[in-house]
Amino acid sequence: LSDGNMKYVFVAFSATEQLFNLTADPFELYDIAEQAPGEVARWRERLVQQFEDEGRGPVWVKNGILQRRVQPQTYSPNYPKDSRRLFN
Repeated sequence: LSDGNMKYVFVAFSATEQLFNLTADPFELYDIAEQAPGEVARWRERLVQQFEDEGRGPVWVKNGILQRRVQPQTYSPNYPKDSRRLFN
């Protein structure tokens, strides 16, 4: 999730978070999550809200908490739910 100045990453397989200041670090070399816990919390809430608004369900967010996933998931808002439409 990014606003062009900051970028928040939730790594679902490990349930870890990263935060990058794209203005100061455009190549995302320095994860500043540990130095900015308040900012991480704000971005986390934004991602939770986005996933809830998109209706992604409890595999993604449960009780307001981003979920760790151990199985791959093929869902993407960039692809139609019925991929057969791509080839017909």
